[in-house]
Amino acid sequence: MWNDEILEFSFLNCWQVINRKAIDTDIEDVIILDLSNELMKIKNEILSTGGSMEEAYNLFHIIFLSSWDEKVVLSIVAEGGSICKRV
Repeated sequence: MWNDEILEFSFLNCWQVINRKAIDTDIEDVIILDLSNELMKIKNEILSTGGSMEEAYNLFHIIFLSSWDEKVVLSIVAEGGSICKRV
C-alpha cells in the first residue's frame, strides 16, 4: 500500500532484491529508474556472460524509500513487466 493505493508489480525476470528491513515500514516514495549503478553492474554482467543487448537494456530499478528518514528499504532490479495501481 502506498498513498492509500495498492501497487502491484509484475516482472518477466527479477535480477536482484535487496531488503533493508522493509517489513512493517511505511513507504514515502517509490522511484523507478532506468539508469543507476546497480543497473549498470547487472547490465554489464549480462553482456559479459553472453546475454543479449535486448535482455540487458530491458531492465529497470525500483527503489522504495521509508517515510520517516527517506532511506532505501527495498531495492529491486527486474526485467520487463508492468505496474498497476488499485485504490
